[in-house]
Amino acid sequence: MDKSTDILPQYMRIAADLAAKIVASEYGIDHKIPGKSTLSSAYGVSQETVRKAENLLSDMGVLG
Repeated sequence: MDKSTDILPQYMRIAADLAAKIVASEYGIDHKIPGKSTLSSAYGVSQETVRKAENLLSDMGVLG
């Protein structure tokens, strides 16, 4: 993540990073995003923070 997102809450930074990975086809229709436990370890945050990021992406229509 870059410095332009440093002022955002963690869940928004994670959502932006996950959205970028989805757009880059790292995750996509045939590739599910990792689970909350994996993502919380990868980003160094709680599973609740990951849940908020996933909910944001869902609300935006990025995740189903």
